[in-house]
Amino acid sequence: MLISPIGYSPSGEIFNLSAEQVATAVSIALKAEKLILLTEQSCCNPDNGEQIRQMTTDEADGFLQHYQELADAINRPLKAAIQSCHAGIERVHLINRAINGALLLELFSRDGIGTLISSTPFEELRPATLDDIGGILKLIKPLEKQGILAKRSREKIEMEIADYIVIERDGLIIACMALHPNEQGRFGAIACLAVHPNYQGSARGKPAAGLCL
Repeated sequence: MLISPIGYSPSGEIFNLSAEQVATAVSIALKAEKLILLTEQSCCNPDNGEQIRQMTTDEADGFLQHYQELADAINRPLKAAIQSCHAGIERVHLINRAINGALLLELFSRDGIGTLISSTPFEELRPATLDDIGGILKLIKPLEKQGILAKRSREKIEMEIADYIVIERDGLIIACMALHPNEQGRFGAIACLAVHPNYQGSARGKPAAGLCL
């Protein structure tokens, strides 16, 4: 379905709307789950030229306020993405149309190739829950077979789940760690530290600054 960007006022005045305006209005009216905007360039950090892979709407809003001289090719799509997410669309993808196969790479790979804007974080560090046990086991079993990690049963992890934290990326548990405190709570032992092979070497397993055990 093609929708014309030409609009008319009740008095007959003609308006030539931008593609972002039309796409945003249509996706909101349809209550779409996802909006894909093809852009003229990739969304990059002006300071270092590196592509921004994902932002929350709050981060995108702060980005626009900080870099007020952004080209319209990125400024308009970002504003459209923020508006769409605030209206209930779960995700907006900004994809550089000049990249060969960009749409397929964005939709059919976990990390994509464009910039994802969403109301909630695409990747987050959080306390583990019982629902994460399957993902934790899938992550650590290969390391147990190699003798890198001590073996843990599902029951043991379930009993100690309050000690675990995980990194979840788009529904996939990509890292986990347990901190087992001693009885007095004066120190703790780090255990079961694992990072998914596809995400190793990206500092996800490094302790945060100021972490005290």
